Amino acid sequence: MGLVPRWSWLAWVGVAYPFAIYYGRTYLSAPAWSDALSPYSHVALVPAEHVSWWSLLALVGVAAALIAVGIGAFRRRDVMPG
Repeated sequence: MGLVPRWSWLAWVGVAYPFAIYYGRTYLSAPAWSDALSPYSHVALVPAEHVSWWSLLALVGVAAALIAVGIGAFRRRDVMPG
């Protein structure tokens, strides 16, 4: 919404894609590499698996960077808070 407001619908891809891959990968016949694009594949299934702190820190870092870019771009727009 901050960088290109017309493409704000594209943010839903970030919600729908991981959901579709996680729950419907076998039905969608998705290739194996498509699982790596989902953040759910990088988080351990606790307590069955060992927690990889580096992958969690990387996910938090990516999320923080995207939030910072979004907030910075939104502040440059001429929108008054409601």
